[in-house]
Amino acid sequence: MNRSSHTLVCLGALAALAASAGAGVRLTDVFQFSTFANGQPFGGQLWDTEPGPTFGIWLSVDGVPINGVAPTTDASIDFELTPGSYAFQMWGAVGSAGSIPHAGMNLFFGDSSTAGISVVAEARSDMGPVPVIMANDFASTPTPAGSGPASGSLSYFDADSGLTVSLVDYFYANPQVFNDDQVQGFNRVPGGGPDFYGEFTLRVIPAPASGAAIVGMAVLGLRRRR
Repeated sequence: MNRSSHTLVCLGALAALAASAGAGVRLTDVFQFSTFANGQPFGGQLWDTEPGPTFGIWLSVDGVPINGVAPTTDASIDFELTPGSYAFQMWGAVGSAGSIPHAGMNLFFGDSSTAGISVVAEARSDMGPVPVIMANDFASTPTPAGSGPASGSLSYFDADSGLTVSLVDYFYANPQVFNDDQVQGFNRVPGGGPDFYGEFTLRVIPAPASGAAIVGMAVLGLRRRR
């Protein structure tokens, strides 16, 4: 291969690497559920973004709804995360069990039914300090496949995009705390009573060898070959 052809091949590889580094990781499911303190599901309350008999979890990012927006009542999500910080808000209708003692959340990425991030915390019961969060590693929790292990981690690495997604903070509050009526079980419209309300923040960062670092290393290699 002559030098000109070699350069074109390398430039093509650079373009592919740069495109890969610019790709995001998709958040494709959120499961919110009542638990014991150790993350074991308890109390029967479940909200998710899957179709079916369970109540929806209705989500916004920085105040902008991302599922269940009229005229649809579909709770499904497919939200692309690129490097940066994302503040999520969520609402869940109150079930027959009422208030809950603890709350767990599983996040799923890229249409996987295996939890990528799993968290558990005491459910917020007043406007005092936000309860401390911890990674949930319980062996059987709600998933799109029915049940499966929690991830045991507050971070998720996506090999396809080279991005790491980290859960920075999280809470889920019992209805009396914010007294906010935004949703029903299967519709994103007020239901005549206060909802569970929660927030979480995701921070997305590239791996050190992705993006500009990859391009810089490849350019250096081209210069050395010359």
